[in-house]
Amino acid sequence: MVIDGKANDWDLSGGVLICADVETQRDAQSVWLHLMYDANNLYILARWKDDTPMQNPGSIASETDNAWNGDCLMFRSLTGAGTDQARCAHVACWRDKAGHDTVDLTYGTTFKEGRIRDAKAKDGAQQVFLADADGKGYTQEVSIPWKLLTRNGKAPQAGERFRFTAAMNFSKSDGRTEVADVVSLVGTAYPDREGYRGRQVRTGGRASRSLASGRVRCRCPDASAAVPRTAWKDHRNDAPRYRICC
Repeated sequence: MVIDGKANDWDLSGGVLICADVETQRDAQSVWLHLMYDANNLYILARWKDDTPMQNPGSIASETDNAWNGDCLMFRSLTGAGTDQARCAHVACWRDKAGHDTVDLTYGTTFKEGRIRDAKAKDGAQQVFLADADGKGYTQEVSIPWKLLTRNGKAPQAGERFRFTAAMNFSKSDGRTEVADVVSLVGTAYPDREGYRGRQVRTGGRASRSLASGRVRCRCPDASAAVPRTAWKDHRNDAPRYRICC
């Protein structure tokens, strides 16, 4: 897998569409999220539709600027759940106002098990941003070594499950909007924004490794009915927001 911001070497059939309102925002504020893997890395491809692409007012050099205050891909993963090898990682993948980017990991459900501020520097993570030709979106491609996501440093074995929850943050001229969704759902409840927070990471989605194709499959229930469900509030006007996947 070449990390170059291009999707030509990806199997896109298992993607999840993350969108606040598919009727009005699909072409202006949405993300197709895809996962793949090999023995060494977890790969993430985010295909953003965003009329203010790659806009984040923060600086990765700052100790106080928060990644989620602008365009940012964030996810939580939990590997080895229910065993003594359990590891929770909170990951922020973003590009700042100066064009510098980082993959930032914080460990532990209560954020107290250490941090890697820039996993690209010496820990093997990779990330590339590529703007769309029409200026109305971009592709973000990330590679993260399994050794940073698992307690024992090894990749999950075929058939094993790990939990994964993603939140997509958009920066607009009048404020920030978070559009959150999960790769798959646990049980029958649709997690709201509380499900994304670190201490509730166990309520996040399950992702299973597909040995045949090398991609992480979406395991959502049938979403063909397309029933919108309230999942969060818009940060600008507190209006209800909706999301649907698959």
